[in-house]
Amino acid sequence: MQIERRIKILRIIARLNIGGPSIHVALLTGGLDPKRFKSTLVAGKVSSQEGDMSYILDSLDEKPIIIPELQRDLSFIKDVKAFFRVFKMLDKEKPDIVHTHTAKAGSIGRIAVFVHNLMHRRKVRVVHTFHGHVFRGYFGELKSAFFVLAERLLAKITDIIIVISKSQKAELHTRYHIAPGSKLRTVRLGFELDPFLSNGSLREQSGRSEEGAIGRKTMTVGIVGRLVPVKNHKMFLESARKFVAENPDIPAEFLIIGDGELRDDLMTYCRRQGLSDRVQFCGWERDLPEVYAKLDVLALTSINEGTPVSIIEAMASSVPVISTDAGGVRDLLGRLIPGISQDGFQVFERGMLCGQDDPDGFANGLRYLIQNRRIQNQISNSARLFVEQAYSRERLFHDVEAVYLDLIKSDRDEMQVLEARDLPAAGAEGLKVLQIYKDYYPPVIGGIEKHVNHLCHGLSAKHVQSEVLVSNTRPKTQVVYDNSIKITMAGEHGRLQSAPLAPSFHSHLKVGAQEADILHFHFPNPTAELALIMSNISKPCVVTYHSDIVRQAKLAKLYSPFLLKFLNRTNAIIATSPNYVDSSGVLGRFRDKCRVIPFGIDFKEFDLRPESAGQVVHVRRTYGPRILLFVGRFRYYKGLHILIEAMKNVGGKLLLIGAGPLEADFLKQIATANLQERVFLLGELSDQDVVTHLHACDVFVLPSILRSEAFGIVQLEAMTCRKPVVCTELGTGTSFVTQHRETGLVVQPNDVNALAEALNYLLENPEIREKYGKAGRRRVEKYFSQDGMIDATIATYEGVLNQAISHIAMTSPRTRNYGKTHTK
Repeated sequence: MQIERRIKILRIIARLNIGGPSIHVALLTGGLDPKRFKSTLVAGKVSSQEGDMSYILDSLDEKPIIIPELQRDLSFIKDVKAFFRVFKMLDKEKPDIVHTHTAKAGSIGRIAVFVHNLMHRRKVRVVHTFHGHVFRGYFGELKSAFFVLAERLLAKITDIIIVISKSQKAELHTRYHIAPGSKLRTVRLGFELDPFLSNGSLREQSGRSEEGAIGRKTMTVGIVGRLVPVKNHKMFLESARKFVAENPDIPAEFLIIGDGELRDDLMTYCRRQGLSDRVQFCGWERDLPEVYAKLDVLALTSINEGTPVSIIEAMASSVPVISTDAGGVRDLLGRLIPGISQDGFQVFERGMLCGQDDPDGFANGLRYLIQNRRIQNQISNSARLFVEQAYSRERLFHDVEAVYLDLIKSDRDEMQVLEARDLPAAGAEGLKVLQIYKDYYPPVIGGIEKHVNHLCHGLSAKHVQSEVLVSNTRPKTQVVYDNSIKITMAGEHGRLQSAPLAPSFHSHLKVGAQEADILHFHFPNPTAELALIMSNISKPCVVTYHSDIVRQAKLAKLYSPFLLKFLNRTNAIIATSPNYVDSSGVLGRFRDKCRVIPFGIDFKEFDLRPESAGQVVHVRRTYGPRILLFVGRFRYYKGLHILIEAMKNVGGKLLLIGAGPLEADFLKQIATANLQERVFLLGELSDQDVVTHLHACDVFVLPSILRSEAFGIVQLEAMTCRKPVVCTELGTGTSFVTQHRETGLVVQPNDVNALAEALNYLLENPEIREKYGKAGRRRVEKYFSQDGMIDATIATYEGVLNQAISHIAMTSPRTRNYGKTHTK
């Protein structure tokens, strides 16, 4: 993409107090590519009770614009003044993007942009970063609920919301429902880490080494942060009291680095607990690398956190960390180390966790850490390597620039699309098909969406041109291009029981049908089906019947007359397995129209690359040797609650890759069953990481419980990697793909014992696993290739055209030619 001028960014933060957000905005203001971006920083006034960090901006060429009224505390008069100052600045600076940071700046800045965009034709894009949130640990229940509601409303006028960890994304999307997942982008923080990474020499000068604390006179434990309630320093002091009382043989001192409104209260509490000779209040320190060089352990006792900077700095300084389980902390610490967790604490590969407000667990974990030099070294070395790769400033610049460029590119694509509409697409002289569904991948991730994408590109390679009609995720209609594939996204005003409310869909269908030779619908999608029924379109129609309507069973009865009328109107119905044709009450009525065309995949995408072999070994060393794997969305019909229950009696470890609305429920189920060391939620991984885990696992499992699982294409991916599969008998494509006792085992749904027995049988019989895995690969190559799927689909198109020629020959000369050209 060629950019004629620099993109102007107006960055707004409420105050430059000591903490991670100030460091973050300073880096972004001065570090983005100056050839492509021009950044202006707007900041408010730091409270007298907070440390001022504005000195970190001294090296910037352009000094920040200070708005004194933009402050931390709520003040109606000052907030209104700050709003008008920002509003006027939008006219003066004319930014392309306004990027807000922290809650106060996010509220005032986003409302100002919203009003500005209403009054001007020029569109200013809005990005907001959640460094943390105030929904828990700051205010009472009523006030917290108000802030949640306010952020939900602000999210509606925000183009992109940046979160800084996977845990924070889950909180905002799943727990608090702040914004849809499509608006959330995870961008980890980034730092100037070199001063901390070079801390080895400083630790030696301070009498510390990287060999741990054993054998030295005094052990130093430090906590770094503002002295405010959410940081819960009282727990730190209570843990120190318990540690001193229970471990008189371990000399230790405790440092509190920071300042804030609770300093006097904490000092009084410290005296009352008899800790004055063990605890030192250090205030704010500018030379933080020197501070970490003096520490043997970094502590954090917060109630709520985003991504705590002190932990990242300690990791870079090779200082082991022990923390409460707050916010994004768990994302920093990596995977749980099995077999160690005890006495109220858990040991992870890059640090230790205890429960919130649990000084006993914290003190026990601290004692364990001090007394185990091997664990100290293991944690410190792993953490140092991790932050060096994951939290560099260069990575931060790249990720944020990508967000900005995507926003600007989407605007320019919309402006240029009218010029592109008349351009001839590749293969324009061949058959032309209009593919019709709810959504398209990208941006929407889903099995049907990906299938439509692969189908369009596969047809294009065979000189069959596809256009796509779907609904948009917002009220505006857009036309975009995926290479030569034109995608019309009809404006959507929400969804009713998963059906898009898109009033213009009917008119777009009529327009698209005029140039198409065949309409290919993907069911279920009532919006499109009703649009066809209400129109007088006479073109041949094919429908891929992906699934019965399962979840909305009551509405399905009301919709049944329309569904039957739609299927009567179609010329051919593609089913993805013979099992589904036999078991579906709907398809049974139209058996003569049904053509079975299974999904197909590109085998090359699942070959193990040489550079990934080491990653496979790492996964097996971490979780092996008996690894079970699930990949997919955490949805109601996937049966993951049954699988987790079965793990109580399975002698292996289960890895769950994916995310979804039930993630919090599964975490609770795992904790209640005490399965934290045997069941691991890995989150959403990249396509290549999924392939790595497929090759690393011993058995793949798909425990679905409802017919909404119509095929289970992920089974093909596992079988391509030569892995045996355990699936359930739903009367759908699951047991068509996986052949019982040939490529895997098929059990009844909702049967915990049967599922556990099948998994144990395969885990205990490596020769059977190998046999089933090889047979699975052969079956995929024979029946489920992408080329075979495309060829069968084209043959269906040609058969439908030949049947319809007599009806449309007089009105469509082009189709008469296709009938002659494509007939085999």
